[in-house]
Amino acid sequence: MLRKDEKPPEETTPAAKTAQLEPDIVSEERNMVLSYRNTVNEAYDHALFVYKGNPPKPIVEYKKKLDQDFEDLLGRVEDMKSLEDYEHIDERALELLNNRAFLYPDKELGAEAQAKYEEVLSWGVSAEQSASIKRALDLIRDRKTSDARKRAYLLKVYEDYDALDDYVDWINPRLYKTGIFLLATTILGLAGSILLMTVFGQLIPAIIVAGASGAALSILTKLPPQPTKYGDWHKFLLKGLSRFGTGLLASLVGYGLFAANIVNLNIGLGSDAKSLSDVLKNAADGQAGALNTMIVVSIGIVFGFTERLISRIGSTFVPEKEPSAKKSE
Repeated sequence: MLRKDEKPPEETTPAAKTAQLEPDIVSEERNMVLSYRNTVNEAYDHALFVYKGNPPKPIVEYKKKLDQDFEDLLGRVEDMKSLEDYEHIDERALELLNNRAFLYPDKELGAEAQAKYEEVLSWGVSAEQSASIKRALDLIRDRKTSDARKRAYLLKVYEDYDALDDYVDWINPRLYKTGIFLLATTILGLAGSILLMTVFGQLIPAIIVAGASGAALSILTKLPPQPTKYGDWHKFLLKGLSRFGTGLLASLVGYGLFAANIVNLNIGLGSDAKSLSDVLKNAADGQAGALNTMIVVSIGIVFGFTERLISRIGSTFVPEKEPSAKKSE
C-alpha cells in the first residue's frame, strides 16, 4: 500500500542541499505559495457564498490563522538560501493548502472528497492504491461521523491524493521508457539475429541475439501497468534482469540440446522433413538460406520467451516466502 510519507529515492547529497539557489527558483517558489493561498481563498469564498456571508465562527477563525501562516511562509521564501530550505517550504506550503479541508461547508465535504477520488481513478491507479481514499470517502458519507471527523478525513483524502500524484508523476515516465527500451530490444534483436545469420554467418551470436529478443518480448508483455509503491518498481527491475538472463541461457541450452541430438525436432512433413539438428549444422557451415535463417531465429525467440515457463517452474519448487507480519508491541 502506498504511504503518504513514501518518497522517491533521494539523489541529493548534503553538500547539494546547502548549495545556493538560483533567483528563478525563489521566484517560482513564491508564485507556488501564492497559488496555494489563492486556492485556499477560493474555498473560503465558496463558504461565504454557501453561508450567505456569515460562515460559522470556527471557519472564520481558522481562515485568519491560515492567512497568517501563509504570510509567515512567504517571508521564509524571501529568506530561502538552500535546497533544504526549499524542501521545508515546499512541504509546509502543501500542508497549508490541504488545510482548506477545514474551510469547506459541512454539507459539501463528501462532494469534495468524491471529486478527488474520481480524479485519482482517472489516473489508472489500482484499487489497492486508492483504497485509503475510498475508506475516507465512505466515512465522510457516514451520517454517524461528526463534522469535525469528516474534515479530518477530507484532510486525509488530500494527503493521500498528493502522495499518489507524486507517485504517478514518478512512475509513468519510467514505465514508458522501459516499455520503449524493451520494444526496441525486441525489434533490433530480431533484425540483428537475421543479419548475423545471413550477412556475417555467425550462428552462435545470432542465437544469443534472438534469445535476447524473445526474453525482452516476454518481459514487455508482463510489464506492470503501475506498481503500487516505489519498492515494487525496483523489485520489477531486478526480476526483469533475472528473466532476461534466463532467456539468453535458455536459448543457448535449448539449441545445444538440439545440436547434440539429445532432443530432436523434425521440421516439415514426409520426404521434405528435416531435423533442427541438420538445420543448425547447415547454418554453422555457412549454408544459411532464407528458410534456415527464419527457423533458427524464430526458435531462438521462442526459447528466449520460455524464460517465463522456467521462472514458473523455479517458483514452483522454490516458492517466494511471504514476509512475516510484525508483532505488535
